Amino acid sequence: MGIINEAEYRKLLKSGNASGAYVFFGAEDYLKSYAVKATREALGLDEAFAFFNDVTIDFPDFSINGLLSVLDAPPMMADKKLVVLKSFDLTALKPSVAEDFIQIIEKYGKDELNLIIISIVPDGIDAGYLPKRPSPILKRISAAATAVWFEPSNTAKLSVWVARHFEHDGIKISERTAKFMVEYCGTSMMELASEINKLSSYLHANGRDSVNEEDIRLVSVPTVETEQFALSNAILEGNKAKLLEAIAERKFRQVEPSFVMAEIASIYTHLYLVKILSENGMSAGDISKAFAPYKSYKINEFVAMKYIKAVEKVPVERLKRWLELCLDADLGIKTYGKRNYEQIEKLVCLL
Repeated sequence: MGIINEAEYRKLLKSGNASGAYVFFGAEDYLKSYAVKATREALGLDEAFAFFNDVTIDFPDFSINGLLSVLDAPPMMADKKLVVLKSFDLTALKPSVAEDFIQIIEKYGKDELNLIIISIVPDGIDAGYLPKRPSPILKRISAAATAVWFEPSNTAKLSVWVARHFEHDGIKISERTAKFMVEYCGTSMMELASEINKLSSYLHANGRDSVNEEDIRLVSVPTVETEQFALSNAILEGNKAKLLEAIAERKFRQVEPSFVMAEIASIYTHLYLVKILSENGMSAGDISKAFAPYKSYKINEFVAMKYIKAVEKVPVERLKRWLELCLDADLGIKTYGKRNYEQIEKLVCLL
């Protein structure tokens, strides 16, 4: 029991000692899917009895009674069966159902007749602040089952992974271009794998065996994650030119102006609150904890530190004025029917 990482889970599979319940959680769905596939192969289940011994339950089809009936059924002509709960979201369950579900994990956590994998979607569980401070619910689950943390990879590791996958497709890529692709397409392995397949097909169709930045810009889709950071970083840097560029990108993609306004207002609200709390002696860690119960305001300690630094020399009154300007722009978009980017662009000029 306890919390292990993806590499440790792979070692456990190779040892042949995997049994009981495993809770896959974290940001990387691609590796979760790969781990489910590897588990299926390691068990070597007979395809003739797959209906009985290899059961997958999608989250929309989940019910407590349905899960219990699957777990209570004995394996057919095998030592154990595989039960996979796919795309699970604990936060979407009613509290009473979530409690019943956790009790099932506690009951079957060490079961030798079932190898249970509960694959949780990103943000489908409050994991707390890992690795040092897991949440109460994760502590309870990991006491009864083995929680496997699929933590996000950094740019350096992902760049190597991208290069390896291109190489498998017979395509060459430089280290610099691989890094650019991660920055442009985002850190989701699922999205990167899709873009690699798309680019490889494009290059092969054009008789080429190497990829460059121009190809990536032409064929691949930039990640929303990159655009979000561009907007927030521009605000934190106080760079109006970069902020207008980030807004222009959203305008090009025809994002609803009210959504963009909500993003901007959210960042300035955080800055205002962080300023007040930091001036009252709270550290980044304290601020992160204070925001934790409020889902729409939740930020980690690293982001809190960035916000503290950004507002260090900005007076509270100026931050308050910026929020008032955000409110005026928002009213202009929603109340008076001015559903265009003019209000947002004017706001940036006034900040």
